[in-house]
Amino acid sequence: MEIGFDYAFLLPAIGDHMALVYAENHAVVGLSDEDDPLKISYSDPIGDMPTGLSHPQLLRQGADRQHSVTIVNGFSRIGFMDGGDSAHWRDEDFADLFVEKAIAFIEDARSRNQTADPFFLDFSFHNIHVPRLPNERFVGANEIGPRGDAIAQVDWMTGQIVQTLERLQIEDNTLIIFTSDTGPVLDDGYANQAV
Repeated sequence: MEIGFDYAFLLPAIGDHMALVYAENHAVVGLSDEDDPLKISYSDPIGDMPTGLSHPQLLRQGADRQHSVTIVNGFSRIGFMDGGDSAHWRDEDFADLFVEKAIAFIEDARSRNQTADPFFLDFSFHNIHVPRLPNERFVGANEIGPRGDAIAQVDWMTGQIVQTLERLQIEDNTLIIFTSDTGPVLDDGYANQAV
């Protein structure tokens, strides 16, 4: 928001780093218990949450040493985290929640601007970054494993945004820029069966 956005709903770090919470504007979503504050450290161990190194039996996928710190939702991540239990997210819910927030933003911008004044939405996908945990309805969407399932989820998310623009009859006056970073890698921290 300090760089010009009117509203922000995002991950304060990528999905394989701590903190595993959503941030809305300047607040952590769902952080409600003052007796359970959220603590993050990228250098020193804190708290008693299990790690991928100390409790590998709790992992849904193995990970390299860098990604083998605090376990949340069956995946070890980079960094240590303690507390904030009420605010932890579940990877499989990203797609639906981010699409819901984006659609609400577009609808609100359109309703406030009946004269079709311009608005800007920066919709950053978590997918297909690791760990790849698409919503259950995309698991097995194709033959190329979790990476392909995550790509299918991104396709669905993009389609939801485009359909919203069409429903609001603003698709012909909307510029969509779809871009990616870094390209594909096979071994990027997790044993995720990438092909």
